Amino acid sequence: VTAFGAFPGVDCNPTERLLQRLAALRLPGVAPVAPALRVSAAHVRRELPRLYADRRGPARCFVHLGVDVKGARIKLERRAFNAADFRVEDVDGAQPSGEAVDPARPLGECRETSLPLEALRDELCAKGHSVEVSEDAGRYLCNYVFFLSLVQAGREGGAEALFVHVPPFDRMAEDAQLACLADLLTSLARAEGRGLVI
Repeated sequence: VTAFGAFPGVDCNPTERLLQRLAALRLPGVAPVAPALRVSAAHVRRELPRLYADRRGPARCFVHLGVDVKGARIKLERRAFNAADFRVEDVDGAQPSGEAVDPARPLGECRETSLPLEALRDELCAKGHSVEVSEDAGRYLCNYVFFLSLVQAGREGGAEALFVHVPPFDRMAEDAQLACLADLLTSLARAEGRGLVI
């Protein structure tokens, strides 16, 4: 699981705190490997292939966390687009508009996770969590890392990628988010014996 650090308009990214707490839980089948990613297209492009190459054991599912500043529920993202239209600059000052995330692929290409999102949502909601499936991860760094991860997972053969948007802590309590993410990761790790990289 990756998380993101601060970026313009978000001084304290809740995903960074959630990643620290998830790592401390030592969930079976879930192996923490990385600190929060910088909210930088260049950093993500550099670090993501390293995370895939350096994964521990038979990790088959890569989960990425990001904040939806207007959200009130946890969102399981279905798809990402080969489109970078940053509404604000990243932390390095880059603000692409109308550009491809991966210039080697068609602009606007859509990639989808093959994970059973509706079944995961239903399982989590049955446990009392507030979760929905979303069809659009936006066009900022969340979409950027998700698209690149879906492409990389496709190259790996049998690997999966998922992006999860979480709301700010003032819209959903930190402990509620942690419990939901722990249940999600446990479910993913259990399914077909997948290992997770977080």
